[in-house]
Amino acid sequence: MIWIIVSFLLLSGSAYAWFSMNRFGMIDYLNINVDARGEMQISVDAIRWGTLISNIDLLNARNTFPTSMNQLPNQFRPVSTAGDVDRRDGTLRMFYGEALILHNQPFHSLSAIRNIEVEGNENGNFMAFDLFFQLSQPSDIYLTPGSNIRHRYEDPLYVGIENAFRVAFLIQGHDLGRNLPPRTIQQFNGATNDDVYIWELNYDVHTEHAVNHARDIYGIQTTTTNAARIPYDGIINEFPLSRNVPVGRANSRYFPDLFRPVDIAIATPKDFNTNQFLFRLPFGITKVRIYIWIEGQDVDCEDNAAYGRLEMSLEFTTFN
Repeated sequence: MIWIIVSFLLLSGSAYAWFSMNRFGMIDYLNINVDARGEMQISVDAIRWGTLISNIDLLNARNTFPTSMNQLPNQFRPVSTAGDVDRRDGTLRMFYGEALILHNQPFHSLSAIRNIEVEGNENGNFMAFDLFFQLSQPSDIYLTPGSNIRHRYEDPLYVGIENAFRVAFLIQGHDLGRNLPPRTIQQFNGATNDDVYIWELNYDVHTEHAVNHARDIYGIQTTTTNAARIPYDGIINEFPLSRNVPVGRANSRYFPDLFRPVDIAIATPKDFNTNQFLFRLPFGITKVRIYIWIEGQDVDCEDNAAYGRLEMSLEFTTFN
């Protein structure tokens, strides 16, 4: 069995909605630990390999990975994506949304601008970083039940935003055991839309506020527990407030040029207890770009979702 564990803390994490941007999810401490067992190693630059990676490694990756774009922000704002890849550089097309009332109309209009990740970028709205996986043989990779996001200190007043988080994995390329130079492997950016794997967490739970938000804004009926997964449309293009897109109609039915249904590769309920297949990696080195964000189009992304001390863990294994 091979395990990789990636853990980090989002301290003072925040609640957001398309409706108001008056709170910030500050990261006072970020800790990423990668524990690789068996014939697997991991790296931030495809040069230095080992079984442990920390946030310092990601921050210092540019010393040996000159073109790295590890965006590790000190706050999270809601963004949205339909899983489209920019073919020029292999990045995920992410859009920052903002909603305002125009001309005393009875609804909020949404606008969206493209967010481009930047190395470091403490003011970024989402997290993005590269990891390199080295396998001694082709293997299926699974998410284990240890993968989750939750409040470190449970308080009914400070819950909800953890249900709006998403994680995406972009397969940028493989060396297939050819022993390519590290600089060549670092430049892998060949991901297409077919190489994007989006994970939706805690799809089956919502707060009472989120249930009301889903009903009143989107006309969706759901429940606080044992809920069915709610499909949603992600943003695919920029658009101004003058386009007058009501938040409640922010989908492909009304605006097919701006939104598209999101293909979720893995959707897990809260406290799932079985390994979830993610993707298969070949023998050799694979570059994977990882994104973590608050999805603004999620019904759980609403004003009452409170902020608190959040902890997220990613655990991978080759064992089914």
